[in-house]
Amino acid sequence: MRGNSHARFLGGLGLATAPGYPTLDDKGAEPTKIVGSNAAFVEQQLEVLNYSRYETGKETFMNYLIRIIAVSVFFFAVGCAHQINITPPLNTLDTTQIGKFSKNVGYFISTEDLSKEVTTPGGGGDKVKYFPYKECEPALNKILSNIFVKVYPLASANDNQFIKSNDISYVFIPKIETDSSSTSAFTWPPTNFTVSLDCKAFDSFGTVIWQKSVKGQGEAEFSEFKQDFPLAAKRAVKKAFSTLQEEIVKSGVF
Repeated sequence: MRGNSHARFLGGLGLATAPGYPTLDDKGAEPTKIVGSNAAFVEQQLEVLNYSRYETGKETFMNYLIRIIAVSVFFFAVGCAHQINITPPLNTLDTTQIGKFSKNVGYFISTEDLSKEVTTPGGGGDKVKYFPYKECEPALNKILSNIFVKVYPLASANDNQFIKSNDISYVFIPKIETDSSSTSAFTWPPTNFTVSLDCKAFDSFGTVIWQKSVKGQGEAEFSEFKQDFPLAAKRAVKKAFSTLQEEIVKSGVF
C-alpha cells in the first residue's frame, strides 16, 4: 500500500504519527486508518522506499509528505505510544578510578516494580513507554559491582537466610521516577529525559544506614537520536547511576 509505505517511512525517521489519516490499498479499497508507526532505522526504510514509485501526475511524494506532517500537527493530541528501552550501554558505566570495598551486597526490586510500565511524553503529541525498574536494573547491578566484591539480586528484602548464607553486609533498595519531553513537533523521540533516583541502604539487621537522592538529565537532538531513538533516556539513566556510584563511594559509610 502506498500510504502505509509512507507511514512506515515516517516512523523510521522518528516522525510523529498522524492517527486517523486515510490510506488506500492497491485496489482502491475503502480507506483504513494509520494507528501507529514503525520504529525501524532510517536506512532500512530508505531501502524499501522508491521515490519514483510514489510520484503521480497530480501529487508528488513531497507534497504527500507535507500533507502528512500537517495532519500530524493537527492530530498532535491523539498520538500513539512508542516502545523504547532506556538501558544505557553498560560499558559507559565502567570505571577504574575506585577500588572495590571488601563487602558483599544485595539489592531488591519488587516483582511489581519490575513489571511496571510507564508512559511519558514524546514529541509531536506522541508518547513513549518503557519499564523503568526492569531497564534500570542492569545499571544498578553494574555500579554496585564496580564498588563491591559480590552483588546479589534478592527475591525478598527480608530474606534473612539468603542474606546470612551469602554474607551480605548491605541491601540497596532504589525508587525510580522518570519524565520526558520534546522540543520537536514532528519527531516522536524525547529530546529531554529525567531520571530521579532515591536509594536506601540497609544493614543486615534491616536498619537504614544511608540514603541519597540523585537526578540524571539527558538531552539528544534529531541528528543524534535518528539512529538511537531513546538516546536522551539512556543518557539520563547513565548520569543518574554514575552520580549514585560517586555518592556511595564518597559516603564513608560502607
